[in-house]
Amino acid sequence: MVNVRDLLADDVVLCDGAMGTMLEVGYGKFGLCKEQLNLSDAHLIQLVHRSYLEAGARLLHTNSFGANALKLELYGLEDKVRPINEAAARLACKTAGPLATVSGSVGPLGFRRFEENLSDDDILQVFTEQVEGLAEGGVAMVSLETFLDLREMVLAIKAVKRVLGAPPICMFRGFPDGKLGNERDTGSVLRTLRNHGVEVLGVNCNAPYHLKEALEDIAESGFFDLIAQPNAGPPEEVQGRVHYHATPEYVAEYAREYAALGARLIGGCCGTTPEHIRAMNEALKTVTPGPRPRRPARTARLLVEVQEQAAAAQPASRFLGALAQRFAVTVELRPPRGAEVGPYLEAASELGQAGADAINVTDNSLGNLTVCSLVLASQVQQQTGLPAIMHYTCRHRNLLAMQSDLLGAAALGIDTLLALTGDHPSGGDNPDAVAVHNLSSTGLIGLVTSRLNRGVDHHGNPLAQPTRFAVGCALNPNLNLKYQVDYLRQKIAAGARFCLTQPIYDEEVLEAMLGETKGFDIPILPGLMPLRSLRNARFLRDNVPGLRITDAIMQRLAEARTLEEERRVGLAMARSLYERIRRQSPGVYLIAPFGNHRVIGEILAG
Repeated sequence: MVNVRDLLADDVVLCDGAMGTMLEVGYGKFGLCKEQLNLSDAHLIQLVHRSYLEAGARLLHTNSFGANALKLELYGLEDKVRPINEAAARLACKTAGPLATVSGSVGPLGFRRFEENLSDDDILQVFTEQVEGLAEGGVAMVSLETFLDLREMVLAIKAVKRVLGAPPICMFRGFPDGKLGNERDTGSVLRTLRNHGVEVLGVNCNAPYHLKEALEDIAESGFFDLIAQPNAGPPEEVQGRVHYHATPEYVAEYAREYAALGARLIGGCCGTTPEHIRAMNEALKTVTPGPRPRRPARTARLLVEVQEQAAAAQPASRFLGALAQRFAVTVELRPPRGAEVGPYLEAASELGQAGADAINVTDNSLGNLTVCSLVLASQVQQQTGLPAIMHYTCRHRNLLAMQSDLLGAAALGIDTLLALTGDHPSGGDNPDAVAVHNLSSTGLIGLVTSRLNRGVDHHGNPLAQPTRFAVGCALNPNLNLKYQVDYLRQKIAAGARFCLTQPIYDEEVLEAMLGETKGFDIPILPGLMPLRSLRNARFLRDNVPGLRITDAIMQRLAEARTLEEERRVGLAMARSLYERIRRQSPGVYLIAPFGNHRVIGEILAG
């Protein structure tokens, strides 16, 4: 086996095309784990490799794009990472023989998975396990394909270097206007990858024209040998399946243009077949490739450091302003289920007079239908003059809807958000609703603080002006506190500027939470929701996930002789916790039970 440097001694090396397309369209393998076929149908995988070899490909990629533990877990195959990758490498190497080189295909973890509480060490280990399996099967190089996130790519590079001792071939998914994955600053991306020793960089998984735009910026840097692997045109959904319609001749014309830019590795991605590779092979026979980079020379684009944008000014949240000056009180009211919001606004106004500094407006809490939090938060601010903390969940919105809503919230003057993943709708009053969860709460915080607040959308497209949100997060101290605190650290790293907790009923829980978060540089406001009766306490304990109501608390309520006495006991316990919170915390998050705002007034009145 040769390494990357040996491979690039040739003028242009033709890579293979899509493995998944051939398995689905060519052999009917829809709706299953393609990588598992390395174990269950080895002959079929070799047939696909051989078809590309016969079409002229001299670099084959293993059938292992999604063969990491997180993606294989979706099929119950997380314990098969090493054998699947080892088999993928062995099959490709056996088919290639002396005619071609093999590179291990490694894809990203997947956007949702990448957001799920994974540390850098976790991600590094996932990639390391996959690369070790590929190395055991015989590969001497690895191709990172279709990456969107620079942080994730850097961790994958580290894994490859740890196992193979050399950097991988790196490919971002290309986008229009030259963007590389989700990264908006191409110059910074190129400098980072160069610092990590990357020598071959390119783009894949987009239509030929848009891929060329992204490739041009990399070529201009003069740092890297180039790789280009376009799709067979833009995707089109037909009867629930994705199709690509660009002809082999069309893709082959762009192969010539990639070579003219200096690309030394050229192949295909989604939708490409042996026919596309064969046409590219013929087209490249008559091309004089562009110059290779003259390292360490730099072009003007990267020789002159582009002045970084000034760090976005901290958003001027009125609620955070109150927190900076005094013990601050924010109150959550239950939103109405109908369009009549007058009583809600009247209650909010009364709470402001009683001492509340802000109103928390929930977003279909527990998966139950209520008025839209965006509209209600805007009404609170307009009608009461109080700042609103708009709860915003990822549960039922895709990435486009979230960004659109948040731009609308900014236009309405909302400056403070609480980012939440959201309770699953199956437990609410509309259980047939579909959960989307395009992001987790941590991803939503990052979207706002590192994208929208800096004047670009998720994919780096410029906005007319940046948003100015202060974003908060949630913490549940009642369950697995150390895990919750570790998760809180990730949210803070993503840009959270304050934290509200789930309701606390036990003083021991409060003290443990304050101890574990001592020294955190954001204000953490304990949640407090008064108990109204023994029946209320039983319901919360048995039906609301994430609350801890101890037997001692239940006993105190049970000793009351009347419902009114139960109410007084619940109020007394809430007042006692409130006084402890006043002494030890920068503020408090009060939740009106059953929407009864007057109970909150009693606590504030002392």
